[in-house]
Amino acid sequence: MPQPLTSIASEEIRVELTRQRRTGADLARELGVSTSWVHYRLSGRQEIGLTDLERIAGALDIPVVRLLGDGIFSAPGASATAASHAA
Repeated sequence: MPQPLTSIASEEIRVELTRQRRTGADLARELGVSTSWVHYRLSGRQEIGLTDLERIAGALDIPVVRLLGDGIFSAPGASATAASHAA
């Protein structure tokens, strides 16, 4: 079962790819990785780490926080302070 961060981030990455009219293959090319690397992370088969998020956000030319979605700050244990810093 994917970790909550991976689930949230993979959904946000798919949304952003669609918004930019790009594919997983486009992202893989930009990152210099295989399409399998992208597929495993977007499908939840492989955890998305913070380094991965930074690389993906850079390739999509967006801030990392956009890949965390609003749900990450409403997760159990998340503080209101963390949410205010992300805004």
